[in-house]
Amino acid sequence: SYADTEGSSTCAACPVGGDCRALGVGIPQALPGYWRDTSASGYVFTQCQAPSSRCAGRNQCAANWVNPPLCSDCAQGYFLKQDYTSDPQCAKCPKFIMAYVAGIIIIVLSVSVTLVNLARSATVFMTSIGVGLNFIQIAAVLSTFDAGWPQQTQKSLNYLTLFNLNLELFSIECVQSTGLSVAGKLMVKLALPLLFLLIFLIMYCVVKIFYKCRLSSVAEGSGTQSVASGAHTVAVASTSQFRSRSLLKNAKTWEWAVVNASLSMLNLIYISITLTCMEVFDCEDEDGDGVFRMRSQPDVNCYTAQWRKIRLYALVGGGVYGLGIPMLFFFLLKSRSSKLHRRSAVLQLGLLYRKYTKYSYLWELVIILRKIVVVGVKLFSSQFSEVTRMQIVFLAMTFFFLLQWVLKPYQSRRANRLELFTLFCVIGVLLCGLFFQKALGMTPSTTERFLVGYVVLGIVGAALIAIGFVIGYDFRNARRMKKRGMVGAYATEDVQVYPHFFRSGLRMASECRMVTTTDHFSNLMVSYTY
Repeated sequence: SYADTEGSSTCAACPVGGDCRALGVGIPQALPGYWRDTSASGYVFTQCQAPSSRCAGRNQCAANWVNPPLCSDCAQGYFLKQDYTSDPQCAKCPKFIMAYVAGIIIIVLSVSVTLVNLARSATVFMTSIGVGLNFIQIAAVLSTFDAGWPQQTQKSLNYLTLFNLNLELFSIECVQSTGLSVAGKLMVKLALPLLFLLIFLIMYCVVKIFYKCRLSSVAEGSGTQSVASGAHTVAVASTSQFRSRSLLKNAKTWEWAVVNASLSMLNLIYISITLTCMEVFDCEDEDGDGVFRMRSQPDVNCYTAQWRKIRLYALVGGGVYGLGIPMLFFFLLKSRSSKLHRRSAVLQLGLLYRKYTKYSYLWELVIILRKIVVVGVKLFSSQFSEVTRMQIVFLAMTFFFLLQWVLKPYQSRRANRLELFTLFCVIGVLLCGLFFQKALGMTPSTTERFLVGYVVLGIVGAALIAIGFVIGYDFRNARRMKKRGMVGAYATEDVQVYPHFFRSGLRMASECRMVTTTDHFSNLMVSYTY
């Protein structure tokens, strides 16, 4: 109770959300988690719209939070650290934020150049890299499920989201002194594919200009030379003409490789962009007060003007990227299904289909579907409990595991086995989550929490070790084949070499690719020499 008038003989009941513990005459103050509505008559306290930990009481925001009474923004010098909980906290901005920005630029440029080089060579170890990235991206999405992992386990799994291009890890809000709004961060993420495409466009133009200048300089000395042969004179092409043909071939190789790399980049960032767009529609009334909030950004109330603006960006991004990328892949591969054996198709689209068998050239779309299922179940099943969500994903992953087991879509036996093992590890993580939620209940002991957490980290670690081993083995094998003359997409992708070949002293002298089958696929003809 309280008395707010000097000499009052009666005390009024303390209102809900008020703190009346002060001695003597005084007015009630807001408790932590509540805010006093100064516009209302009397002493009216309302629960904070933001997570209660952000309201420190006495109409003040907690440390590092500003913008009362919502307390929805971080103070200057801090950024909202997304840890995939309902109550993310503000963390201090790094001292050298521009170094982070420079790091992002270097990573983008490095990935772009690497993809172009891989597209030119189409080396076989790209298959194991692709399998590994598929596993890491799905495991990163699973880490965002509210499975109640121990803090250390959750923190370790959050690092996997880097492979889904989680820009939150780079503190992009700190670039601006006033921070970035939710709509601003969404726009930055949606602009990332355009940044990659701009880099590839610049590379394409540079290649065009470079080879055009080279060809013009070579053309000045072009022509034919007359050579007497007995009673006849024969016109022989000059060296410059042969150089022109070689330059044209190299120019086409680079141009097609840039196209191939750009398509692979879209495939790489697909799950990140899709997840970003779909998170906008994941709203939940967690407090039961009738106010729906974005689960990924609890400070944003759904169905408000601010949310509708964000939704518009998400719809455009989802339509362009979420639907456009799979449709583009399907059209390109299906329209050239009878020409995939040609060198031009290998250089333009090889990173999308070369790792699969000729009957499974569309398998990349199945992998995209697998990622969409995991993301969709997480974001569009808010009416179900977390256990039910994990059960649905478990059934879906079991289906894809059996599909992989039966069809074996990869050309390489190692790749098929690695894919099975990584899918098995995903199922193992889900089983641990279900056991944690179902068998141990919501209040497990500390020992049980850490035991299950270490098992999950062990499963993920085993998968990463297996992926690294297979990548290293394939890389070593590709280098050994290159030394023996088996260079390029044809030999390294199509030929299975036994170990004694490397000990025999043989070296491939030539290779030619000839279409000899009725289904328009090709056979590889090779000859060897000592």
